[in-house]
Amino acid sequence: MPMGWWRNDIPELHGVPIAQRRQLWREAVARSFSARCLLVRLATPMLGAVVFAGLGYLLWPTPLVCFLLGLLGIFCVGAIFEFNIAQPRARRWLREHAGELDRYLSR
Repeated sequence: MPMGWWRNDIPELHGVPIAQRRQLWREAVARSFSARCLLVRLATPMLGAVVFAGLGYLLWPTPLVCFLLGLLGIFCVGAIFEFNIAQPRARRWLREHAGELDRYLSR
């Protein structure tokens, strides 16, 4: 099972024309989002930055190394969050609201 999905490979959107997949995927991501998810989405990359910067300080205690590893931590943890939390929530929303997708197919 792939870790993340490209818009063209999402099983729930196979019957949808390619031009409308982006719109449906954005709506699914937006509607599956919650306040708790926002807090986690903001807190986890910052935690990753602190952990990576701390490891950088232990390996080579210079401000530049700590800063660069902190940025790397933000990007790595953000990608992990996106693939393991945000995308599955959006796919679950698509499965639960499959009946609503017909309104896009008639346009």
